[in-house]
Amino acid sequence: MALDQTVKMKKKIDGKKRIVIISDTHITPTAPIFNQKAFDKGMELISKIKDVDLYIHLGDITQTGTLLEYEYAVEQMEKLKPVSEAPIYYCIGNHDAKNVGYLLFEELIGDGKRPFEFEDDYMYILGIDSTKPDLGSGVIHYKAIKGVKKRITQVERKDKLKIIGFHHQTIPIPNTGKSRSAIDDSGDMLQMLLRNKADLVLNGHRHISNLYNISSGKTMKDLYIFNAGTFSAYKTRYRELFTYNIIDIERNSLNFKIIPIFEPQFKREIYRTIKHYTPREVNIDEKPFCKCIQMSNTLISKDSEHKKTSFDKAIEEINKIQNVDLVVHAGNLTKNSYAEEFEIAKAKFDKLLHPYLVVPGYTDSKPPAWKYWLDHFKSLNPIYETEKLYFQ
Repeated sequence: MALDQTVKMKKKIDGKKRIVIISDTHITPTAPIFNQKAFDKGMELISKIKDVDLYIHLGDITQTGTLLEYEYAVEQMEKLKPVSEAPIYYCIGNHDAKNVGYLLFEELIGDGKRPFEFEDDYMYILGIDSTKPDLGSGVIHYKAIKGVKKRITQVERKDKLKIIGFHHQTIPIPNTGKSRSAIDDSGDMLQMLLRNKADLVLNGHRHISNLYNISSGKTMKDLYIFNAGTFSAYKTRYRELFTYNIIDIERNSLNFKIIPIFEPQFKREIYRTIKHYTPREVNIDEKPFCKCIQMSNTLISKDSEHKKTSFDKAIEEINKIQNVDLVVHAGNLTKNSYAEEFEIAKAKFDKLLHPYLVVPGYTDSKPPAWKYWLDHFKSLNPIYETEKLYFQ
């Protein structure tokens, strides 16, 4: 059963657009990772889709990036015979970059380069390279992030839909196991995309579909991050098998369809929900609903007992602030997890005039530190609750 999700954008475009996305085909003539049956059936299905403006392959076209695999992949991709004669664009994946495969990608797939650009009257799409040669992890790099910023800010019409595609996931996603395989500089990339009002990020890599909505309190701008599943690799995640994706764009709506290739084999639906965090827009003159203060990494040691530390000075300043609902210490309270350090920390916290909550960090967790923590700060998973605030 196909999954449809529709989200609303604040910008409008005139007209309709349709993008078909596949990812992680892992084409190879030898290794058992490649499911030829799924690939052939998928090619047949996506070739029949009408009114497609472009196709995008989000990377891992091949399994090991060798010449024979690239030549075989080119041959296999010729099975895509779209009724709309829409062009197909490719991102390079970490498997494609193995064995110096990024050179073969440029020669045989990428028309002499690894990024790609597509632009028409309604949308601008930029495909970029997130790979590290011969490694599974991904990175964009500072200069490339600056380059993406320059390109999307130079788009002539500001109301165009701005889409960025690359292989590796932007942020960790559920049901993938090794969630640390997001790009190394995801924070820098996300900050740039939000500040420069990008609309949509397309990723592959983890062989499972996912959709997130991220909003920035400064820009009040929604950024959607969509992960495509695997088109034809036997390495699947959880209950999702081989899929392709259709994104329909009309005015201020983005409609995502995640479609199984072998629909009759599914005994249950694929459930995905849109997760989003949207901060409430606050008037600068409005009285805050609640006020929290956050601190971290005090690293209290035995030497902190009889001298005035920056933590003591912070407590004095915090005590001057009115109407504080909660002070939160987010870990690394002590330097060595020693019993006397927890005792000193508790004595300092008791000077606070406001409610507080403390959670352990890695410097607070050396055995048998949990015993000292329970003696002085009670729960390792503390909860603070009032009529207007629940904090865990």
